[in-house]
Amino acid sequence: MRLQQAVLSKYVPLTLTAICTRLFAIIVKFPGFPPGWGGETVAVANSIALGHGFASPYGVETGPTALIPPVYPYLLSIFFRLFGPGSEMAGVAALGLNVLLSALVLIPLYVLAQRLFNTQTARVSVWVWALLPLTGYTDALYIWNTSLVALTLTAFLALTLSVETADLNARQTIPYALFAGFAILLEPASAVVVGVAWLWLAYRKMPIRNLAQILAVASIFPCAWTARNFAAFHEPVFIRSGLGLEVSRGIRDYEFTSDSPSSLPNRNPDELEKYEQMGELGYMQYRFDEALQWIRENPRVYGERIVRRVVAYWTGYRVSQIYLFYGRFEELKRLLFALPVLGVALSVFFLKKRDLFLVYPMLLLYPIVFYLTHVELRYRLPLEPLLIGMTIGSLLALCQLFLARLSRISGFARIINAAQYRSTLERQ
Repeated sequence: MRLQQAVLSKYVPLTLTAICTRLFAIIVKFPGFPPGWGGETVAVANSIALGHGFASPYGVETGPTALIPPVYPYLLSIFFRLFGPGSEMAGVAALGLNVLLSALVLIPLYVLAQRLFNTQTARVSVWVWALLPLTGYTDALYIWNTSLVALTLTAFLALTLSVETADLNARQTIPYALFAGFAILLEPASAVVVGVAWLWLAYRKMPIRNLAQILAVASIFPCAWTARNFAAFHEPVFIRSGLGLEVSRGIRDYEFTSDSPSSLPNRNPDELEKYEQMGELGYMQYRFDEALQWIRENPRVYGERIVRRVVAYWTGYRVSQIYLFYGRFEELKRLLFALPVLGVALSVFFLKKRDLFLVYPMLLLYPIVFYLTHVELRYRLPLEPLLIGMTIGSLLALCQLFLARLSRISGFARIINAAQYRSTLERQ
């Protein structure tokens, strides 16, 4: 009974704080439900709810699609079946789900920070995550898979750090591998995280038999959806088809200028007409070929854009303006957004060597697809729990190191003072 009371007194305030801060951010910042709200995700979820299958990402009947990953639209379609396709009540339910998923990040974040550093770091990190939406920077604002991806990647990394590399049986490896496959199906960019984790387990000398089991089982979900895509399009499409569109969008709708007209088919009637005429795969190839041609003709400009995206991804340059207090406290917002860069740099001195080989390759490789296409604020959110843990852990370790040295200096000063005092007494 006392243990239950201790757990409740410790975690209930934390959880309630996380929920309330996210609700506050949504109430203050969420723009409502204008026509076409939710973009491609909501359009596909509507199609599923109406019985038309995974199709029509732009709000008109265009047949099967592979434009976006399948997990979140199917989840969202449950709300549309309950409350009506495209209804505001379904949108409110989706935001409520985001709040819950974002609050649940507290659990794997605690484990992750504890594994990377210590219990003190874990306690501070979860409170920082709980209070983060007060800056307006939160995954709960987006009716997209952002909150679910953040929860999934944080949980996957916590599990990876908890895996013992001794010879494991199938009951231990299969759930881990299935979860890895789910992460890839949820968001294909997560394949980078899963791949790095697999190589890290190999580096830690996990038996080849277990590594092969993880590889085989983790491929089940992605391969199943790829088979669905082949049946729908008669061409192999790995989970999603939209890479060509994303590369082209980063060229046509350059995110650092405000005067570029949108080239997305759901916002541009001419592009929608091309999409309908060419079909999804034909249209994606057309956009990809167009983008490659521009890159070949403008390699220097494209390189400069990549550099600006790297800076924006890690510092919030030109993408931090959608925080709360829009148009105000810009320098403070950028400082808060860029602080994890300092934490990541400092963690080189405080993380265990084996953990560095997991975390750093992932942080270097995961954002590459965004550097090459385009950057939005929500693209860093799946990494934010890890970045918070690394930043808090590094700063606390730095403070402890400083205090220890200060203590040694103080102790040395006391020794000198004592020696001087004895010398004075002897002279007397």
